[in-house]
Amino acid sequence: MRQIITMHTKITAEWKVNGPLVIGLFDGVHLGHQELIQEAKKDQREITCLTFSSAMAHSIAHKSGGLLLTEDEKEEKLKELGVSRELVLPFDKETKNTSKEAFLSFLQSLSPTRIIVGEDFTFGKNIERKAKDLFSLKEKGIEITILSLKEQDGEKISSSRIRRLLLDGNVEKAKELLSYPFFYTGEVKAGKHNGKRIGFPTVNIEVEPLKVKLKEGVYLTKTSVLGHTYLSMTNVGNHPTIDPLSISIIETYLLGFDEEIYGKTIRVEFFSFLRPQQKFNSVNELHSQLQQDQETCIRLAKEMNL
Repeated sequence: MRQIITMHTKITAEWKVNGPLVIGLFDGVHLGHQELIQEAKKDQREITCLTFSSAMAHSIAHKSGGLLLTEDEKEEKLKELGVSRELVLPFDKETKNTSKEAFLSFLQSLSPTRIIVGEDFTFGKNIERKAKDLFSLKEKGIEITILSLKEQDGEKISSSRIRRLLLDGNVEKAKELLSYPFFYTGEVKAGKHNGKRIGFPTVNIEVEPLKVKLKEGVYLTKTSVLGHTYLSMTNVGNHPTIDPLSISIIETYLLGFDEEIYGKTIRVEFFSFLRPQQKFNSVNELHSQLQQDQETCIRLAKEMNL
């Protein structure tokens, strides 16, 4: 589905869109992005998305805290929404310095029947060009649709807004704007086994470094592994009570699960922030708090119908 395309790719028949083309960064594939895709579905033809590489997304998002989705995760979400093909422009000098005329010529060469963007779409050198500049393609027989930005609670739904929520630990509100729970995927790594010694064995993952870092603390989560999903609680941080680390990791305790899964890839979805990370005065104090956290997770899961 995902294909790398450049401004100088020779556009032969296999590259032709021949249907609606939806353009955007699509970091998060949130409700606003989904509205663009729903609009494209009205054409009842195969949908193509023209997106930009994670390097470009990270360059734009780095001051706000990182990416909401990796490239593989974004591709998966687009597929789920019915997108047939994702064309990805790399973040290189050529793309950054493309003139208005060259970019419009590139779009025309793809032969879309319609181009769909949000009203905040920009393109060209120094991102000087706006969505309205696409209207010149109407002379080439390409329909242009510019959608107003989707809002919730009087504020635009945007990737930067969602990142701010995650940095504050507000995973519940982020889920509303994404339409799915924020998640991390990663390979299970061997830890120090301290959790197992106190009755709460955890699985530890390192996540994609470009992805947004959640506020440190303990969360109600659900974890998918080996084709099954388990209620879980997850600590984001450096476990300061026992053998504190110099970096923040994702360590998850799966309720009702006790298997060794080193090397397996798991997915941890975040539903509610329970408490900030803290350093306890003793292992017994930590154990007592973890028991309380587990009881809170079970109660909240029932209330949330997880």
